[in-house]
Amino acid sequence: MVWPISTLKELLIGTSVEPASVLVCNRHYSTLSDENEVALQYQSRPIVCKLTDFGESRSSLVQTQTLMASKTNNIDRGTVVYMAPELFVKEMLLSGASISDLFLADVWALGMICFLMINPSLKYPFVTEVKSEGNISNQDQLKSFLSPLLQQKKHPLADEKYVVELATVWRGLEEVYKGCANFNRSSRLSLKGAAEIMSRENELVSTDVDIVHLKVSQSTAVQQFDQRLAVQLEDNGKVGTAEQLNDALSNDSTNACAFLSVKIADAILSETVTGSNFFAELADAAEDTIWNLPEAVNVHRCLDRMYDAMEAYEIIRKQKMITSSYDFSEELPLNDTVFSFEGRQKLHSKLCDLGRNDFVAVFASDPLVLTVGCRDGRPYVIGTHPVTLAPGKSKGLMIIGKENSSKVWMSICAWLWKSFKLFFELHVNIVAVFVTVSNICYSC
Repeated sequence: MVWPISTLKELLIGTSVEPASVLVCNRHYSTLSDENEVALQYQSRPIVCKLTDFGESRSSLVQTQTLMASKTNNIDRGTVVYMAPELFVKEMLLSGASISDLFLADVWALGMICFLMINPSLKYPFVTEVKSEGNISNQDQLKSFLSPLLQQKKHPLADEKYVVELATVWRGLEEVYKGCANFNRSSRLSLKGAAEIMSRENELVSTDVDIVHLKVSQSTAVQQFDQRLAVQLEDNGKVGTAEQLNDALSNDSTNACAFLSVKIADAILSETVTGSNFFAELADAAEDTIWNLPEAVNVHRCLDRMYDAMEAYEIIRKQKMITSSYDFSEELPLNDTVFSFEGRQKLHSKLCDLGRNDFVAVFASDPLVLTVGCRDGRPYVIGTHPVTLAPGKSKGLMIIGKENSSKVWMSICAWLWKSFKLFFELHVNIVAVFVTVSNICYSC
């Protein structure tokens, strides 16, 4: 949809940009009989999108821009809920609209269409507010009602049931909506920027990061045990005693996420992992921790329950599995859920802020616990569970940013949100704990 508007920018401005003006179809492959050709056409061009209704538009061609036609006062037109505030809100009203002004109004309208796409239960922007007010029966009353809301820079109310989708599959559309529906006209998203956002969202794996696939995960020990047990049953027709079975699975890491994360943090902070080949050594340390720590810690924990990072630290420190003393500091408030817009903003902002220096943190919401950090200007996240989400291969995974930038941290955040979605499925109000781990400074 961005491309037709971008193309028409060269020809027509001030079109009636609203859902009814956008036509889509898949006729270019829907009648094909060859499944391979259908798949090829769908992959290259899922839909054809055309923009219509140019009755209110103005030409932007230079030869038609006479001195008298370069600006217009006829700006109060179109469907109100899609109109930019500068077209009808008295306090924001343009005295005369240039071609560029009308184009920026079209960008706002594009934002309102994106708002509807990420709120499919809503019939039109501001529908919740209008229904709440009642007694609005014509466009003039609607303008009078919306004007003070827009003057206060209020966007239409969203449907909260889509917060998970907004954090994951619709995140790009949300970003385009927020960028286009900017009350500061000069800061509205360019159409090129909108296209780049949507193109980036189609990538299964961000090009901003490097991927390291670990050789093991928390499920590897159980999987190998099951394989050995199957072979034993096939060969002998029987298995050992319960005690023998328990001994054979002594490194079961079920529900051991917090212990593994704390031990990996210890390997980093105690400088067990160091040097120019830091991330290769970190991968080795993570694999060693996943495979060997559970055998030492399982006798001191209940395999049927989850532990938080502080509980795990106290247990393994008491058993002298780590010797250093660490401080655990909660960095994010618990009242913001993982998928909420506020929660996502705060996580991204916190990671960017912490990333100004090296740090290690535990990001957790039972049963998912991840290690997040930054080293020498490169952000990273470590998942010890069997990661099936792309680019995972059902083993543990390390994602390492190529640079320390807001864009790279957002790519990592996007992967974190998708991981939580995969683990918690339809649960919306998920609360996570983000705790930094640092050496205790006794001289402070």
